[in-house]
Amino acid sequence: MDIKLRPVNPETDFPRLAEIINQFEPISVTAERLHEWEANRPEGQLRQRHAAVDEAGYVVGFGEAVHQPWEQAGRFWVEVAVDSALARQGIGTQLYADAWQFAQQQGVTKAKSAVRDNCAHCLRFAEQRGFVIDRHIFDSTLALDTFDEQPFAGTIEAVEARGIRFFKSCRYRRYRGSPAQALRAQHQAAVGRAGLGRGARAIRAVCEMGF
Repeated sequence: MDIKLRPVNPETDFPRLAEIINQFEPISVTAERLHEWEANRPEGQLRQRHAAVDEAGYVVGFGEAVHQPWEQAGRFWVEVAVDSALARQGIGTQLYADAWQFAQQQGVTKAKSAVRDNCAHCLRFAEQRGFVIDRHIFDSTLALDTFDEQPFAGTIEAVEARGIRFFKSCRYRRYRGSPAQALRAQHQAAVGRAGLGRGARAIRAVCEMGF
């Protein structure tokens, strides 16, 4: 298969990128949500995001290297995703080499990424490129139709009285990276620099930090 890399075109590529992302993520995304995240990119972000396309121009994967402005110099998030039907054909290797070259050009000193624990070949791919497991995160769900909130009555009011603010949701998924990125995204939301979305992911980020 002859694979070419080119910059991602949000207008034409986001529907396909959403399809690929949804093969791996437990919470689905849409092209509209990707446009929303794109519109709210933080000022000063360094990013290269390329799509892998086949001979017919069909998007079969994408890769990106991102440095957020609040991170220490040299810290990058590196991500590669390939259509699962085309896995282990060298596409991910090509995308990773491209993303890593960009990160090196920007002076990368430390890179982070994430893989699902039910994807053994994804973990091998990362480990073969020098990544090591830093933490293992579990998704949690709450069955709202059977949840009894009565034992927790008054808890939110008591915490709010101590100066803690709550939001219905937090657009954490925009910053698919470290827990620190998520927490800073929450802060930006609080001061009006970011919108709201996906509170469950924000909670998960706090758990990663060990709070």
